[in-house]
Amino acid sequence: MILNKKIVAEEPGRVEVVEDTLDESALQDNEILVEKKYSLVSAGTESACITGKELWFSLPGTLGYSAVGEITAAGDRAKKYQVGDIVYFQGKHSAYEIIDEKDVLLKVSDIEHLEYIPFLRMAAISSSAVRASEIEFGDFVLVVGQGLIGLMAMQLARLQGARVLVSDTSAKRLALAKELGADYTLNPAADDMGAAISEITKGTKVDTLIDATGSSKVICDNLQHVKIGGEAILLGSPRAPYEANVTQIFQYIHQFRYRIDVKGAHESRYPKYHTPYVKHSTQRTLEILLDFLRTGRFQVAPMLTQLLPPQKAPEVYRHLAKGDEDYLGIVYDWTKD
Repeated sequence: MILNKKIVAEEPGRVEVVEDTLDESALQDNEILVEKKYSLVSAGTESACITGKELWFSLPGTLGYSAVGEITAAGDRAKKYQVGDIVYFQGKHSAYEIIDEKDVLLKVSDIEHLEYIPFLRMAAISSSAVRASEIEFGDFVLVVGQGLIGLMAMQLARLQGARVLVSDTSAKRLALAKELGADYTLNPAADDMGAAISEITKGTKVDTLIDATGSSKVICDNLQHVKIGGEAILLGSPRAPYEANVTQIFQYIHQFRYRIDVKGAHESRYPKYHTPYVKHSTQRTLEILLDFLRTGRFQVAPMLTQLLPPQKAPEVYRHLAKGDEDYLGIVYDWTKD
């Protein structure tokens, strides 16, 4: 038996680091045991889980869904990966985890900074916005919200050749976006968004809006900045109730007036595994993003703001609940546990 630690949302608003045991001798034929090295906090989703607003997550439950670790044991028929392999996978915040080797995994043993690897999951989520869009080189793209998802969507839109505007009310996050390559930064709390966007685009507005906030009000407020025939991509997950004049919203979509295409973006729109019959899959996207990370086309290091031992988890989620802008890219270091 192995002593296992994990970060658990016990009840609404309460997170604890708890201990239990894991029986490594009970591995099924196709299962592997992974000892974690690092796992990444998904601030928006995990905060929603803790407050009971994420319907797929049941309390109490172990948080997290992106990790990297070393395979320490394998079932009799697990042949694809070997003991000693370092792999990325959709792992939870726990010291150990048993998974099926058929899950989407990537071998990353050659990567020097393994603490960057869990960011791949968030980048894959962000990529769904670019995949769903019709962004072409030279287009103006406005990415609203510069949390992890928005920062990654900004970088991926630039890789498409877009001229990218970003907006956020945090000066720190706007500065980080500029460091990561944003062409223009806007603060809706201080700037006249309409005037600034009109000046940048020479009066044409943006071709594509990517919302990474999940705020229904923010989405509605920013539709006015999309050009006739443009598109709005809903990357963030709307969760909070919001009342608005739906006729005004429908007018943006109606073909007679603004003709804006509103599209939802989510990683689940694509199959997990790659086959000859699909162009895009979670597996292929992760492989591409890993190559971008290896070659420096996609930057992660500036987004890693906290590298913390798991014992700090309750403190982390208190900061997130308060909206602390300094808590952005949070990685738990299980090697220091």
